[in-house]
Amino acid sequence: MSIRIFAAAALAVSMAWAAHAHEGYDHGAPPQPVSASIAPRGEAASELYEIVAVADGENLVLHLDRFGTNEPVPGAMLTVETPDGSTIAEPTGLGSYQLAAPWLAGGGHHDLIVTVADGATADVLTLDFDTPAPAMPPATVHGVAGMQAVAADLKLRLARMDLVLVAASAGSFLFGLLAMRLGRSRRGIAAVAVLVVAIVVLAGSSAFAHGDDDHGAGTKPVQGAALIEPSRGAGGDLAQRLPDGAVFVPKPTQRLLVLRTETTATATHRRTLELPGRIIPDPNASGIVQSSVGGRLGPPASGLFPRLGTPVRKGDVLAT
Repeated sequence: MSIRIFAAAALAVSMAWAAHAHEGYDHGAPPQPVSASIAPRGEAASELYEIVAVADGENLVLHLDRFGTNEPVPGAMLTVETPDGSTIAEPTGLGSYQLAAPWLAGGGHHDLIVTVADGATADVLTLDFDTPAPAMPPATVHGVAGMQAVAADLKLRLARMDLVLVAASAGSFLFGLLAMRLGRSRRGIAAVAVLVVAIVVLAGSSAFAHGDDDHGAGTKPVQGAALIEPSRGAGGDLAQRLPDGAVFVPKPTQRLLVLRTETTATATHRRTLELPGRIIPDPNASGIVQSSVGGRLGPPASGLFPRLGTPVRKGDVLAT
């Protein structure tokens, strides 16, 4: 009887302590996205405007620019057809507008129609984007599946020589010695059984109470080195270089850097271009006069060479 109690106690304590030490860790959790600092977004463009919509919590931020030059368009009226009806976006900055969007909290695919009115110019743009569904807490596994998960976790931690598991095993061994000593009498066997049940209940309750916490879920670094000084805008966007070599620059950073674009066009150009011109000497400059044959240069009859800038007429002798 004492050997059975020892085996049951050792297994129960090892499993309970291993579950308590490994609470909330999900081995099957999906990997983090390539960059968690880029908010969900959608964009649309026409011949006149470009709109970038960025999800910021339960708000939607719209950045409006000229399509050809990337110049912000302030003072426009943006009417957005949303799942909750027609809404007018409020201006929040240079070419930026914002509207309340509680429908973003549910995640999923969203189709929007944006009407832009800028003075005498109007345009209609359609954009769509996807937002992730809200994170669901990990479900607690019971029954055979739970026992299989615990067994797999024990095997993994044994392979890694987990210190917590080693301590649990040592405690189980000491507990087994105590059980063998007390198991020599019926009263001792009953005491050991009560102690085993109490430990299992306490350890299981502790693991269940903290089963949904992820103490190891820290902020993971964004892959790819930052190329531009970090600038957080709507939705926590971060300017960065992506793993594929592309550069992501959010609209608030583009505003700070005053980025402008120009549309390329095909045209015909001549190789040479002749333009008429007139040569005017600089009166403050100097020059050298040399003859092609040997000789002497002397002043005119006045004995002085004319000074630079002296007005002359046709027939005046400047030198002999």
